[in-house]
Amino acid sequence: SQGSHNLTIISNDTYNNTNKSSVIFSIDLLGAINGYIVGLNNSGLSNVVIQAKQGNNLVNNTLTLLDGSFVLDLPDGTYDIVISKSGYVQYIQQGVVVASSSSSIIANITLQLSTSLLAGYVVDSNGIPISNTSVILGNSFNLTDSNGYYSIDANSGIYNIAANKTGYFEQIITGLVLYPGVNSNLNITLTPIGNYSNATGSVN
Repeated sequence: SQGSHNLTIISNDTYNNTNKSSVIFSIDLLGAINGYIVGLNNSGLSNVVIQAKQGNNLVNNTLTLLDGSFVLDLPDGTYDIVISKSGYVQYIQQGVVVASSSSSIIANITLQLSTSLLAGYVVDSNGIPISNTSVILGNSFNLTDSNGYYSIDANSGIYNIAANKTGYFEQIITGLVLYPGVNSNLNITLTPIGNYSNATGSVN
């Protein structure tokens, strides 16, 4: 049974002397939590870090398998389960109760992407694509292809975006909000130098 135990060993030697020794040991019966971690397409996410904490104390941790499943053995107690993976928003489930010799099942948990994709086209005032335009978002940039298309992965946040190419007025758009896991489209219109009118951009 669970708890501390005292084991006494009694033996007789060749001279018929009785020898006695005692060993104190403990038995801790473990419970477990188990569940699945999936992405936005409902497929399992592997190598997700599962941590069981009590306050700031890390009690145990494990990684999800290829199908997103995990089992984490724990002593009796109440835990905060911290679930994290690079590129995803951290998830915390508080107050998970674990009882010895039983499993606490955590329902399928869907992790949200912490990054966003910004994409769109750069064109002139006649709608003609402008290739090799430098599109800058924070510390990231991309050059448009022959169709004027660009795409940039970035963390969620508020950004200024700039598009520039020799022979055109630079276009700067301020206060662009990217939300975690949400893709955004931004089409940009550049005006040739010498044919100045207000450059425009549209966000969808």
